[in-house]
Amino acid sequence: MDRASCARPAATKAGGSGGTNTPPRLGLGDDWGPEPNSDDKEAFDAYWAARREALPVEFHGDRIDPHEVKFVERFLNAGHTLSWIPRDRDSRKSTHDFMWLNHGPYEIELKSTKAKYSTIRGQIMGAVKRAKVNHNVTKSRFIIDLGDQPLTAELREELTHYNLDRSLYKIKALWVMTQGELEQINLRKK
Repeated sequence: MDRASCARPAATKAGGSGGTNTPPRLGLGDDWGPEPNSDDKEAFDAYWAARREALPVEFHGDRIDPHEVKFVERFLNAGHTLSWIPRDRDSRKSTHDFMWLNHGPYEIELKSTKAKYSTIRGQIMGAVKRAKVNHNVTKSRFIIDLGDQPLTAELREELTHYNLDRSLYKIKALWVMTQGELEQINLRKK
């Protein structure tokens, strides 16, 4: 597949209704057509490279996986802004994934996973532990990307309990991106 066949189609901006403060939807990720089969490595890589390059974000030469491209599209479409934090190629020290510019700004660790509490808990705990033990870096703000999976009431409730009994792996803040919407989880203290 040549690069021209991966060109991003023109996006249409769908604004919010009436006098609301809803930012216009950017349309990133829309109308790209079907994703090529990953068995066709050349077409698959060209497709995802074109989608990545269409984003108004500098990735500093980092490898950005398809799930990260989809997340950035949804995040920007939801009206948020970010600055990608480049990987530390010299010392190989752990870094966060991005700076959330219009909220905080906060350094955010992104985890894309299944909508299952034990999987999410394991992803967060592993990231916090590895960053602290291996690099003395504290990762404390996470966005869990569920893609098109729903955030059920049961999962939402389970996530509120994350910090309970986690003296070593507590976090300050947790958000879930689900079906293009970002929701903050109110972490319980007791």
